[in-house]
Amino acid sequence: MNNERKAYIVKADITKHEDVKNMYEYIRSKTDRLDILVNNAGANSMNYISYMKEEEWDKVIDTNLKGAFLCSKYASKLMIACNKGNIVNISSDSAITPGVRQVNYVASKSGLIAMTRSMAKELGIFGIRVNAVAPGLIKTDLNNMSKNEIERVKK
Repeated sequence: MNNERKAYIVKADITKHEDVKNMYEYIRSKTDRLDILVNNAGANSMNYISYMKEEEWDKVIDTNLKGAFLCSKYASKLMIACNKGNIVNISSDSAITPGVRQVNYVASKSGLIAMTRSMAKELGIFGIRVNAVAPGLIKTDLNNMSKNEIERVKK
């Protein structure tokens, strides 16, 4: 049994199909297997839906959901060939208990949970485990709305 462990760092924009395809072609050129994929890339653009720009919606959905889809698509091909593997999707407790100014984020993280369930059934027959982790909120400046911002939105 080979206990040698390797990790590869490859720069790619996971929202772009061609970048993800090239990333996995690179991985395949280095090894014939992939043991684990952690879909941890994330974006958030907090705004009320009435003020949310389409670009804000697209950025969050593309990063959080489409990126996980594209990476899982190519990772699963390598894993199916070996009849084993693990995919871990990082969701959020916001998918279960949404907050305000998060419609794009909540939609993406809820979609990620549904995608995880579907992939678990689909890929389980190939010995691939698919799970999601939904961490809670960590208070940061990003998610702490100021009184001035509340007043701006009311206007």
